[in-house]
Amino acid sequence: MSESKDELNKSISWGWLIVVLIMVLLLWSANYFILNDNSQKGVYGDMFGAVNALFSGFAFVGVIYAILLQRKELELQRIELAQTREELEGQKLEMRLQNKTLRKQAFENTFFQLLTLHTDITTSLKFNRSEGKEAFTELFHGLSNNWLVRGNVDELVKINLNYLEFYKVNSAYIGHYFRSLYNIFKFIDQSENEN
Repeated sequence: MSESKDELNKSISWGWLIVVLIMVLLLWSANYFILNDNSQKGVYGDMFGAVNALFSGFAFVGVIYAILLQRKELELQRIELAQTREELEGQKLEMRLQNKTLRKQAFENTFFQLLTLHTDITTSLKFNRSEGKEAFTELFHGLSNNWLVRGNVDELVKINLNYLEFYKVNSAYIGHYFRSLYNIFKFIDQSENEN
């Protein structure tokens, strides 16, 4: 709709320009027929000298007015540019917040998928005749029995030797579980989320 208004305004201004141009040409040609006598042409032309100066003055005023209008238009453009800049800053801030939210959602989605996978691994764990969490109880008893056998050795060395021997014997049962647990902790540690 605004395009048709613009076209209408352009056609109206072109129409007025054509009408004024035709009137000027008609007056100019009428002047030629009115003044057939060459001796009167000079006197008749001098009579319009003051009018010529008046129109030149009007033209000068029109130029000044056009400059003032252009100045005001430039001020309005500066204001609009500043408002656009402010709007873009607001959008930039909004985009940062959206990106932060999307990263948090992606983290949570991946974390819960890892947690679900870890729960599935825990549920599917089988050791001897036990399954799931009961298999951990049985594995714990094997680890604690091994702990008692070591005797009086430095605690850190005792823990390390006990675990290595326990893992060597039972890695087929618990390896997948501990790798999954390790990957969850690694994922949490490497995430950029604050909480």
